[in-house]
Amino acid sequence: MLEGRHMQMAIGVLQTNDNTGNIFISSPETYLTLTRWTNIQGWEAFARIFRSNIVIRQKPNGTYLMPIFSGPENGGHWYLIAVHKHGNFKQGVVIDSLGKGNSQNPLLCKISDAFAPGRGQVRWDVNRESVLQTELECGHRTIIAMKIICDELARGSSFEQSVSRATLHNTTLSRPYEASEIRRKVNNLINTFEPHMTAVPIRL
Repeated sequence: MLEGRHMQMAIGVLQTNDNTGNIFISSPETYLTLTRWTNIQGWEAFARIFRSNIVIRQKPNGTYLMPIFSGPENGGHWYLIAVHKHGNFKQGVVIDSLGKGNSQNPLLCKISDAFAPGRGQVRWDVNRESVLQTELECGHRTIIAMKIICDELARGSSFEQSVSRATLHNTTLSRPYEASEIRRKVNNLINTFEPHMTAVPIRL
């Protein structure tokens, strides 16, 4: 099981390497924070998960990536929620290595409430099919999905194209699918982490 500190290291690398300037990645504690958040608290309290003053103050257009860990510490599951915001248009997707997202996930309603009060709702796609994990690599798969989205957006791909590749359908990974290759790619990414890449939590 991938530890939260390793997820944070990977996030630091991805955020530092973002050359589009409009990809925002939340902290590994996103699930816990959102379970406590209510729409009465507003955007600022919600947006702290991204550890970005720009996000908190401006709610800019861009792609918001939220790695989610739910369940017990020694037996939970990682998956990714992504929202693409362009003005009043907001598209959301769940990328889950167990196959599909859960349309009853209460976090989706909370995220919609945070992004959309008075400005249109998030259009969710929870039926996006991902290649199934074969071992316990859900955390590594979440990081791979974020990296693919970051890389594809940097190449000029659309959000839809980026998400499609992040499901690992039609990718450059060796066939058949191997969990060991996923872990190797993620370990190589984490090994490039340096202390200055850690974002400091923001307190309101």
